[in-house]
Amino acid sequence: MKKLIFAVVFMMFLAPWSAGAEELFKKGTWELGIDSSSSSGALSPFIGYFVNDNVEGIFHLSYFNSEQDDPNSTSDIKSDALRLSAAFTYNMPLDTGLVPFVQGEVIYINVETEGSSADLIGIAGGIGVTPFLAWLDAL
Repeated sequence: MKKLIFAVVFMMFLAPWSAGAEELFKKGTWELGIDSSSSSGALSPFIGYFVNDNVEGIFHLSYFNSEQDDPNSTSDIKSDALRLSAAFTYNMPLDTGLVPFVQGEVIYINVETEGSSADLIGIAGGIGVTPFLAWLDAL
C-alpha cells in the first residue's frame, strides 16, 4: 500500500512539470511515468509517446521477485517474473480536467520458479479516468 501511495503522490507533484495541460496530449509529446499494480503493489516504469493527438503508444517494463511458503517443506518457493508490454491509449480530455481513456495492450511475461520456467503472452484492454491532471491548470 505504501508503494501505491508513493506512486500517486509522486505523479501528482511531478507530472505538472512535464508539460502544460494543453500540450500534454499533443502529437510528438513524450511521457515518463510509474504505474502501480493494485494486486501486487509493485511499481513499474513506463515510457509513452503521442503518435497522434490524444493517442499514446506506451511501453511498460516490470520485474517481480516473490517468496511463498511451501506447506510441504521448510523452505520457501522463490519466483521471478519479467513483464514487458506495449499498449495504445486513447485519451479523451474534458474541460473539467478529468481524462477518461481506453487502452489496449499486448503483454509478455516470463515466470521462473525454482526448476521451471514459463512464457505467457496475452491481450488486455481497459477503461479508466485520470483525475489528478485537473491540477495541471491550477499550477
